[in-house]
Amino acid sequence: DSAGAIIEARRAQEIEPLSPLVNAGTAHTLFLARRYDQAVTECEKSLEVDPNFIFAIHVMGMCRAQQARLTEAIDIGERTVLMSGRAPFYLGVLGHYYARSGASDKVRDILEELAGLADTRYVPPHCFVYIYAGANDLDRAFEWQAKAHDDGASPFYYFSPLIENLHGDPRHTADLRRRGLRIE
Repeated sequence: DSAGAIIEARRAQEIEPLSPLVNAGTAHTLFLARRYDQAVTECEKSLEVDPNFIFAIHVMGMCRAQQARLTEAIDIGERTVLMSGRAPFYLGVLGHYYARSGASDKVRDILEELAGLADTRYVPPHCFVYIYAGANDLDRAFEWQAKAHDDGASPFYYFSPLIENLHGDPRHTADLRRRGLRIE
């Protein structure tokens, strides 16, 4: 449960208070628990030690999106895409932010870029789930989620608040059961 996970994350911080990874991990745990303000505070702690710690920057972007601060989330997403050398995962998350903001031309560009990248490197299917969930195209999101399942997507992905519009759908519950994940 999220309360137990937060307690464990806080314990890790007591042991390693200056670790960017521990602080960003705590931020991610708080993000999953939908405690966005607290998560941002932990990201800031991480970034004080390492201003270019991409995971903390990424978690902050997701929090800003969930706080309906999409312009800020997009700026952060553009930064993580640049920092990562245009890694598919960060492109997918940025596509999600653009989809939520209604920038369909930007979404189309990212979908085309991901399709092009798939010729030369692995593109995780959940990149497309993020984008289609952001566009509220649930049928396409679930098509890609089935591919993500087949690819063994991380369990964290299924619980991400970024795709919370999928969470109430019976198809999502069925996907969780298929993965053997607990539904609360």
